[in-house]
Amino acid sequence: MKWTRISLLTLLGGTILVSCQTIPGTTTLFVPRYEPLTERPTALLSGTLTIRDGCVWIVTEFDRFLALWPSNYHVVAEDGSVAVSGDGVQVSAGDDVTAGGGEYPPEQTPFVESLIGVSVPTDCRDRYWLVTQLQPFVPL
Repeated sequence: MKWTRISLLTLLGGTILVSCQTIPGTTTLFVPRYEPLTERPTALLSGTLTIRDGCVWIVTEFDRFLALWPSNYHVVAEDGSVAVSGDGVQVSAGDDVTAGGGEYPPEQTPFVESLIGVSVPTDCRDRYWLVTQLQPFVPL
């Protein structure tokens, strides 16, 4: 397993254990990460950062997107909450966010798996959002 491409985080009483197994009584999050790309999509997606089914999603009014994170972003747990940080920004689960990047439909799961270097768990298969930047949502 290549740890530079994916992190499986096991949350246990606010402490993070980097692990590739599930410890009984804990929650394991699938946090797919990709290596730097030479070309990147530039669309914007606004939604709520949500933890559901062991996956980190960006949820909009109509859809949900599994977030695919750049390798320099990190998911951390503090005081029972989950936060994502990278490029000088930190947002928490439940926060409204705007993510630069691009969408990949479920039919492109094999391509997504080639980007992240691992299989996407069944519970995490849906639409995908390749996050290139992240910021708290600011309404116009």
